[in-house]
Amino acid sequence: MKKPNGVPEWFNLENYSDVPFLSAYEWYVNLYKRMIFYPLKSRYGTESPPCQKIVETIKTNPVIKGGQITPYISKETISPFSNDDVLKLFRQLEENAPPSFTDYIRRSKNSLEIVDANEELELFLQDHFYSTWYYDKAFLLVNLHATDEHIMEDFKNWLIKTRESSSKKSAKKAFTEIDFKEWTEYKILPFIDLKIWGEISGHRLTNSVVGNLLFPEEPEIDTTERIRRTTKPKAERLLNSSIIDAFGVQVRKDLN
Repeated sequence: MKKPNGVPEWFNLENYSDVPFLSAYEWYVNLYKRMIFYPLKSRYGTESPPCQKIVETIKTNPVIKGGQITPYISKETISPFSNDDVLKLFRQLEENAPPSFTDYIRRSKNSLEIVDANEELELFLQDHFYSTWYYDKAFLLVNLHATDEHIMEDFKNWLIKTRESSSKKSAKKAFTEIDFKEWTEYKILPFIDLKIWGEISGHRLTNSVVGNLLFPEEPEIDTTERIRRTTKPKAERLLNSSIIDAFGVQVRKDLN
């Protein structure tokens, strides 16, 4: 049977037959690898190797299972500041900070006196440091000479203030088997894959076409409305980096 115009030849619902059996961590990995397409597209473009690699994975291996996964997230929410962290943070500053940052570096190298950051640089760091740069991490200094009680109280106050001034909100709920069952029932993964394909190919598949593709055995259901009212909003919510970050924090606890 010929597929509707714009539907890729490689798309087949049978390739998603393992979805009902995904663990929480496997759901996270599959959603993360799709979510990351959008920031990569924004930064590098759809024709970039990172975006094309994601599309190739969708074509050939859309459901990633345990044997194909290398754990790449720590189960700890607190970790030491690593060499890699230092390099990434400095690279972010080089690429995004105002010219005053470069001037600050130059003056600090050529002066034995303390060099204060100017107002422009201070405002930039306050506005961007926690909210947009480093995904789910924030950095702070701890005075280890203080008592445990003093440190814990100061950390609690710092955490409240930082959450209020950034987009990094705490998770409101844990995802459960009920969520996974809904994502399976409403064909979230194949919907996202068709959405990504549309971004790459330029085809904009209608809700009617997508509904017929995803729910071919349910003629009694208004599949167009199901896509519009249920599948699409659920999928788009799961493409939000903050939601996936919160999901990742949840599943870390279960890693061995």
